[in-house]
Amino acid sequence: MSSRLNTLIFLGFLAFIIISSSIFFVDQRERVLLLRLGQIERSDYMPGIQFKVPFVNEVRRFDGRILTLDETPTRFLTGEKKNVQVDSFILWHIIDPAKYFTSMAGNEERAKQRLSQIVKDGLRAEFGKRTIQELVSGDRITMIETILAAANITAAEFGINIVNVRIKRIDLPSEVSSSVYTRMEAERERVAKELRSQGAEEAEKIRSDADRQRTILLAEAQKTAEELRGNGDAQATDIYAQAYSQNSDFYSFYRRLTAYQNVFKGDDMLVIEPKGEFFTFANEKVIIFPDDPYIFSLNDKDYRGKLRLIVNPDGNSFDVINMVPPEPYLAGVVGAEMPGYWEPEALKAQAITARTYCFYIKKRFGAKRNWDMKQTAAHQVYQGLSAESAQIWQAVNQTKGQ
Repeated sequence: MSSRLNTLIFLGFLAFIIISSSIFFVDQRERVLLLRLGQIERSDYMPGIQFKVPFVNEVRRFDGRILTLDETPTRFLTGEKKNVQVDSFILWHIIDPAKYFTSMAGNEERAKQRLSQIVKDGLRAEFGKRTIQELVSGDRITMIETILAAANITAAEFGINIVNVRIKRIDLPSEVSSSVYTRMEAERERVAKELRSQGAEEAEKIRSDADRQRTILLAEAQKTAEELRGNGDAQATDIYAQAYSQNSDFYSFYRRLTAYQNVFKGDDMLVIEPKGEFFTFANEKVIIFPDDPYIFSLNDKDYRGKLRLIVNPDGNSFDVINMVPPEPYLAGVVGAEMPGYWEPEALKAQAITARTYCFYIKKRFGAKRNWDMKQTAAHQVYQGLSAESAQIWQAVNQTKGQ
C-alpha cells in the first residue's frame, strides 16, 4: 500500500513540474522570443499566458519599453570647418525580437554601441552641411527628421526603431571658446568706447548750451533787477524827501531810533565811542524794549525789563540802566546774596531787608540822578535772571508790600 502511495505522489509531483514548465507569462512591457534547441521558433507573442514544450523550448525576454541612450559629448565639424562639442541622447525600443536576437545576440550594450555609431554618423553628416548659426538658431526639426529617417533604415535590420534623437547642448571647445570670448569682449569694449565718446560729445553740447542759456538768463535777470532796484530807490528817495520836508526834526529822530534798534540787538558785543552825531539827539536818551518775554542779555548775563542808554554831559561816555519792576529786581538781589536752599524765613527776611533798603535809596537819591541802585556791593549785588529760583520768588511774593 505504501509503495503504491509513493508512486502516486511521485507521478503527481512529476506532472506538476511538467505543467509548470509548459506555462509562461508574457508582460505587456516585454518582448518574448521562443527558442527550440537554440533556433527561433516564434516571436509574435501577445501579453498573457502562453504555452511551450517543456525541456525543449526556451523563453528569452527583452525590454519592450522605450529606452534611453545618453551619449557622451562628441566633437563634430561644421560646414565652416569649426569644431563643436555636441551633447545628445537617443530614444529607442525593440520592434522585432527575432532580428534583435539574431543581430545582437540579445545583448543590450552591443545594441547601444551600434545605435550610437549610426546616430553619430548621421549627426556628423548633417553638421557638416550647416554653419554654427544654423545649428544653434536654425530649424533643428528638419535636421533631426533627416537623421532619424537615415538611421532607422539601418536600425530596422537589427529589429530596433529609433524614436527620437535629442540635442541637449552645442558648445564650442574650451580653447575655441576662450578665443571667441576674447573677441566678443574686444568687440563689446570697442562698442562701449564708441558709445561713451558719443555720450561725452552730446553731454558737452548740452552743457555748453545750458551754460549759454544760464548766462543769458542771469544777464536778463540782472538787468531787470537793476531796473526794479533803480525804480524802487527813486520812489523811496522821493518818499523820504517828502517826509523829511514835512518835519525834519521828527524824521531825524525816527532814523536815529531805527539805527539804535538795528545796532543794539542780539548777543553780540559792541564797542562804540559815545560821542559824535550817533548819540546826539533830543534829551540824549535811548530806551530799548526787548521782545516778549522782555529778557535781554548784557555781558553774558540775562536781565528782565528794559534797557536805557543815557549819554553823559561830557559826551564821552554813557550809562546803561536796567529799568525793571521791584519784584524781579529783588529776585535778582536776594538770589545773589543768599542761596535759594536756605530756610524760607531767612529768605523772607532777606527780601524785606533788600526791599526796605532799595526804597530808602530811591527816596533819598532818586530825584538827583537817572538811576536808583548800583548792581555792585556798593548798594546791593544784582545778578538778574541767573540768581532767580522758585524759592527766591516765593519769598519775594510772600513779603510783597512789607
